[in-house]
Amino acid sequence: MRLQSHEDMRPVLIIRYRPSEHAIAVLRLIMQSDECTKVLNHLNIHVALVGSSFDDKAIGKQSKKCGDIQDIELRILHPTMSPRQLVIGNILSGGDKNLISSLVSSAEEACQAANALASHRALIQEERELKRRQEEDLHLSEFQDRQRQCQEASNQQPEDEESEDSTLVDPIELRQKRIAAFSEQGEPSKRPRRSPFYSNSSGEDSGTITFPGINREDSPAQCQSIIKYSKNN
Repeated sequence: MRLQSHEDMRPVLIIRYRPSEHAIAVLRLIMQSDECTKVLNHLNIHVALVGSSFDDKAIGKQSKKCGDIQDIELRILHPTMSPRQLVIGNILSGGDKNLISSLVSSAEEACQAANALASHRALIQEERELKRRQEEDLHLSEFQDRQRQCQEASNQQPEDEESEDSTLVDPIELRQKRIAAFSEQGEPSKRPRRSPFYSNSSGEDSGTITFPGINREDSPAQCQSIIKYSKNN
């Protein structure tokens, strides 16, 4: 009874009766009222004989607090968020003068409360579902981030090796470029060192060496003496 009311979020009507003509008349009056039957279609109805095992399980300790009842009693129970608990909405006796109107109003109030509770439970379930999806998205994003980091690390390792090779090759390539540049420029031409005694009348180098104070007509002995004299002085 409690689980069923919690599952479908419908109020519960418990009809407790004692076998008597008055109880039968009250039940017949309820069944013949169109307004009453229309409202009671939205309730879970249970009938219990007073003092039976079902009556003890359905009412429990509350039957002792209420004391003895008349031939018939109507109890409307509201569902709660707990599947093990129901809340008493109203208790009607079969001897009430306005039994039908009181039963209809109590049933309508119970249905409104059950609808509000159902909306609240649906909202809680949506929040739980949203939280579950957010946690799944978070775990998925963390997993994708770890995969991306591993892939970037694996891609970065060959690049580091290539950069190390390039740093070793760069000085060699630079040296080769410098050698190629020097070879394109060519070796600088060096003018041979000339003796101060090397001269030519035309001002050009002709390969003839002349010494001051020596004439062509002088003999070799005279030339040697002149050269020695110039060295000593």
